[in-house]
Amino acid sequence: MAIPMVVPKPAPKSGPPKNLRIRQRLFPKGESLVFKNAAGGFVSFPIVMRRLLKHLKPKQLEMLVYLWLRCDRYYLCYPTVDEIASELGLQNTSRVKRSIRDLETACLVQTRTSQGRMYFLVLDPRHAFKKLYDDGEIEKAELEEINELLEKLKHTLIATSKKNSKTA
Repeated sequence: MAIPMVVPKPAPKSGPPKNLRIRQRLFPKGESLVFKNAAGGFVSFPIVMRRLLKHLKPKQLEMLVYLWLRCDRYYLCYPTVDEIASELGLQNTSRVKRSIRDLETACLVQTRTSQGRMYFLVLDPRHAFKKLYDDGEIEKAELEEINELLEKLKHTLIATSKKNSKTA
């Protein structure tokens, strides 16, 4: 009877992870220069957003990032339009309102008003990708690339139930 050959797995490298070693080598004072996530005070921003950047106007991106930074763990925030304008250095609120409408149209946020206050729900960017595809703004090949990234990240893929005009 043959004995199966067992190939030993290499021992895991001890010490810091690869990127930390690179940072320590290239940026020796880097530890004192970066934001410490473990201390809190940060929000998660989906990696897949990088595929959406080319589809957003600069003011839309500015507003989306602002709202994302204001969100709590339920992706809800409720700054006033005046507060948003002030924090973004805008002289009037018309640009704020236009950017908010653009983000709603793009399926990146939803707004509701209750008791005189506007509430923002920042949406999963997959809704925006789906809308872009359904509206014929991105082709099936681009959506497939986005789905490949989502699959690598172990996230739900974007369903392609409708055919858009560019791929039909």
